[in-house]
Amino acid sequence: MAHISESTTCMRYIDPKLAKAGWDLEMCDREYQITKGRIIPEGRTGKRSAPLKADYVLKTNSDFKIAVIEAKAYDKPHDEGMQQAQDYANRMNLKFAYATNGQKIEEYDFITNKQKTIDHFPTPENLLYRLQKDLGFNDKQMTYLQEPFDRSAYDPSGDPIEPRYYQEIAINAALKSILAGKKRILLTLATGTGKTFIAYQIAKKLWKKDRPHPKILFLADRTVLLHQAKNNAFAGFGEARHKIQRVVETAYEMYFALYQALDVGKNESELYKQYSADFFDYVIIDECHRGSSTESGDWRKILDYFSRATHIGMTATPKHAADNLDTYDYFGSPVYTYSLKQGIEDGFLAPYMIHRVNLEIDIDGYVPKEGERDLDGKLLESKTYTYKDFDRTLIVNERRKTVASHLVKFLQNNKEYDKTILFCQNSEHALAMTKLIRNYSEQRHDYCVRIVSAEGEVGQEYLDHFQAPNLDFPVVAVTSRLMSTGVDVPTCRIIALDKSINSMTEFKQIIGRGTRVFEPKGKMWFSIIDYRKATRLFEDEEWDGPPVAQTDEEQEMITKGKRRNRVGKKEITEVQSPPKSDPKKIETYHIDGYKIEIHGESVLIFDQSMDKHRLVSYQDYTGETVKRLVNDEQRPLREIWTNPERRQHFVRKLEERGVTFAHLREITQLYKSDAFDLLMHFAFNAHAKTRLQRIESIRKKAFLEKFPEKARDVLEVILDHYGEHGYQELEGTDMLSLPKFEKFGGQFGVINDRFGDRQRYDKAIIELTQQIYLEN
Repeated sequence: MAHISESTTCMRYIDPKLAKAGWDLEMCDREYQITKGRIIPEGRTGKRSAPLKADYVLKTNSDFKIAVIEAKAYDKPHDEGMQQAQDYANRMNLKFAYATNGQKIEEYDFITNKQKTIDHFPTPENLLYRLQKDLGFNDKQMTYLQEPFDRSAYDPSGDPIEPRYYQEIAINAALKSILAGKKRILLTLATGTGKTFIAYQIAKKLWKKDRPHPKILFLADRTVLLHQAKNNAFAGFGEARHKIQRVVETAYEMYFALYQALDVGKNESELYKQYSADFFDYVIIDECHRGSSTESGDWRKILDYFSRATHIGMTATPKHAADNLDTYDYFGSPVYTYSLKQGIEDGFLAPYMIHRVNLEIDIDGYVPKEGERDLDGKLLESKTYTYKDFDRTLIVNERRKTVASHLVKFLQNNKEYDKTILFCQNSEHALAMTKLIRNYSEQRHDYCVRIVSAEGEVGQEYLDHFQAPNLDFPVVAVTSRLMSTGVDVPTCRIIALDKSINSMTEFKQIIGRGTRVFEPKGKMWFSIIDYRKATRLFEDEEWDGPPVAQTDEEQEMITKGKRRNRVGKKEITEVQSPPKSDPKKIETYHIDGYKIEIHGESVLIFDQSMDKHRLVSYQDYTGETVKRLVNDEQRPLREIWTNPERRQHFVRKLEERGVTFAHLREITQLYKSDAFDLLMHFAFNAHAKTRLQRIESIRKKAFLEKFPEKARDVLEVILDHYGEHGYQELEGTDMLSLPKFEKFGGQFGVINDRFGDRQRYDKAIIELTQQIYLEN
């Protein structure tokens, strides 16, 4: 029997079996793209690795996915694709996986954890029944769960925004919990993954399910977050939307409110209490790790007052710490978690490179001389001031100037108009740095602006312009805390840290300002410039870690522990309660004239391929990666490099692991060295030869003399061309179409007139390549 391809197998055998089982083929997705493919930084933009694609995703309606099929060619074993199907189904949180060659069908049921061979596909009704039985839902609940997504929002190209696979899981996980009667629900997704979009889809499904429509409240603690949600993500609610402020309105269905606007803690009548306690059916809490779920916080009073409603918390902080333990105590275990690491691997979030800048004064600290006074004549405290003190208790003018000058030069060396956020210690520090960057850049007045709450409407206007992808100015936004969370700047390419950060929650939020991908403007990765050793937090076990509680038992232990701590603290307070006093004013000193130098700058990446939580220099990572791929031997690398097909495969393997020659050259400034020599240099500490040195070596050996003169003339030009551009030009025949080869008759003339045929040309190029990389 002649070989039947996979595509023909699908069309001729699998599709009819599906149709016979009652599946609407128009509704099921063929070649469904699950991920986008990890971004590999290259130059200013990047390229993508291959995305994950499922051959079939079966749906019971236009949106509700229920099973995955992996197809193989007719003459392949029917169950050969089962593990792949299981992986895809597990990733998409679907309960049924199938593999088939169009003849037999292999089924894996994640509900029973059983695998079996079957002759025909189950019907949609059969799979829905099995799923419904597992969930324990009635028919009405299943109808709510299968409600199609809202597609009233559009992307920049004008197409409706389609939910990503993890967004669908998050939406369905929340709905399943709500339908099961759970009153407190937590979703944990990394910054930049579209939590507000998820919240909107959940709210819209809940809103559409009943008449009269349920009342929903969206809570936030910052005006910019509230405006983004109300005016953008939740625009599909139209006139049903209302922002609560000053007076009570009850005629709407989708409400938005700042905690502050609800008058919590005021002596007069609190605004939120003017609504009945059962007014809202659902409360969505944005960035719920900040204050609202803290038992002692004023904002918690709102949740307690509306306790009859179902509370849905959204956060980007996946692991507990002192600053967000209450979040998990209040909501319980997340019903779904999607991490930054997973988002980067899937290609939905931007990867990053870390530039750590070491300032001399930060390494050694500053010790005042005996009797030294600051610019205001104040006697400096006798102590060692460290980088955590600078710009808080000790202002060193020259340190500020050094940081501002370095950042401006970094921008000028890359692209002067790359959107950049500089995080400072406080508002005063941000004001000083804004002035310095303006002066050093010599750009227009709005090249660098301060965006802090003290700037009021002017700051808000600058923020709006900074966020707009199609506006070039402002370029540099200097802030302290205002932009650390919830502010979407899709074209932000640089996060600069001149702020001491100890909170993992704050660190995650700040890094999240750069993780958004915006391909229309070529923003596919970003840089982190660290002036304060803040990136040490990448190596903390809490970075991108699992949620605090994986099971109800673990959660119960945490809650009991917190209660014991609270009781213990209360007892201590009652016995040893000290008299209250006014907070001590922090003394600030200001000095000038201290010489500051930069002692080294390293480019690092966060490597999880070998050791967990490891920051490693890009050069070291490159060397280790190369050695792993060639079993720590030089000879295989040279053999690979002289074979065009194997070399292309090897370069792809490097790129999949985040190594590109564009980055290596940018970091090392070794633009004239051959790519092969860069790899040898970092992996085996070999001297990085230049391409010119390799060309000269060939000419000294008179290798070209073995060829006829008319072929030798072409090879001379090819060598010079390699010297200018590198090894890629030795692959294929595209270079023969360049103007420099026109004198030889172009591609046809070179191959046929100068070498005789393509086979002789290819043989000559292979021999030339072997000579270029010959070990001397």
